[in-house]
Amino acid sequence: MLGLLKRVAACFSKQLNIVVKGRPPCLRPVAATCLLIKDAEKLTMGQPMTMWTI
Repeated sequence: MLGLLKRVAACFSKQLNIVVKGRPPCLRPVAATCLLIKDAEKLTMGQPMTMWTI
């Protein structure tokens, strides 16, 4: 959150690996989110993060 409004503070994208691509379609977004959070933790140095979804 930036100020009083919810705004996008960062955006990541990457290709899904073969293991994630083999998952059922309903689980791919969950697996992709986990992978991206792991990458984001490197940038935030372990600080708490909040994931907002629509």
